[in-house]
Amino acid sequence: MTDVERFKDDSQYYADTKYLSNSNIGRMMEDVHTFKKYLDGEHEYPANPNFVVGRLVHTAVLEPEKYTDFKVVVAKDRRSKAYKEAVEEHGYDWVVTEPEHLMAQEIKDNIENNEKLSELLVFASNEVPFTKNINGVDCKGKVDAVTEVDGKKVIIDLKTTGKPVTDFPKSARAFNYDRQAAMYLNLTDADEFIFLVANKETRSLGLFTCSDNFINNGTHKLMYALEMYKELFINGGYSSQYLHLCELESYILAEPFNLK
Repeated sequence: MTDVERFKDDSQYYADTKYLSNSNIGRMMEDVHTFKKYLDGEHEYPANPNFVVGRLVHTAVLEPEKYTDFKVVVAKDRRSKAYKEAVEEHGYDWVVTEPEHLMAQEIKDNIENNEKLSELLVFASNEVPFTKNINGVDCKGKVDAVTEVDGKKVIIDLKTTGKPVTDFPKSARAFNYDRQAAMYLNLTDADEFIFLVANKETRSLGLFTCSDNFINNGTHKLMYALEMYKELFINGGYSSQYLHLCELESYILAEPFNLK
């Protein structure tokens, strides 16, 4: 079995540290020393409820056949006794509240009922893993959806947000989504990268294409991170005395896509 085939299993994909993912680049850039402990098996990153809810929406939209893996608790929020008891039984990553479940289903319905979005996703392959050596570093990524539009290979990435959809360019800046887009385009040899954004509160949707400047900026960040990883964790340059040095850079926002 190849690594790509193995990574079709989410548990295998997320447990692997041989390949560098965009998420782990983010962890490294946030704090090198904590990341080193993680690589050595001495640290676990804490669970994040936003990740659970995001994965719930992803599953509802892209892998509905796996939706029953989640345990839906009849509770208004995560502070309830019923929710806490369900987490003890089923695990934090697989328990959601009834409002979260309804939200995921409404977003799914909104996407399916939007002609442009349904056409974009109908023939897509979903949750597809890729691996590639980029600048001497073994990298991996699991794209939400990959499809063909007008003869071009297009990557679609589904994001959930609690902020207005129109604020997504700011989120792209805060969460380095340009780096993710650049990395996934490199991994897949795709021609274009599109963000499909869903608001968890209003269920509003947005579609954002990426300008050349956006991707170029992300490529700069990606190459910087790969050089840093290679020097510290492949060539043995890491030490507890490491200081993170970085030149501040300008940022180009994503371009909104016209849904009309």
